[in-house]
Amino acid sequence: MLRAQKVVGDLPTLIALPGRRFDALGTRLGQGGGWYDRFLEKAPVEWLRVGFCFTTQFSETPLPRQPWDEPVDVVCVVDKETNLLSCTQTRARLPAFDTINA
Repeated sequence: MLRAQKVVGDLPTLIALPGRRFDALGTRLGQGGGWYDRFLEKAPVEWLRVGFCFTTQFSETPLPRQPWDEPVDVVCVVDKETNLLSCTQTRARLPAFDTINA
């Protein structure tokens, strides 16, 4: 991770992530090896995490998330037939809004 941070410096950074499945809450299911989760765990908080998938890989219902799973900030879904891209901000890493004390 240190090497990546040295290369990027102070530039705004986006991490493009593949996955087998994504949901609107930012849950990402990969191949099961945990490589991306270990990388994201060490990545600076400021780096934007964007998952990319096709329509058939996007789940309308929440996917199971394990304690070690690192969520994405945005999910971009590509429609193979139209080549249109739609992106959803997940808010998965934003602090929860406190409705009781607001």
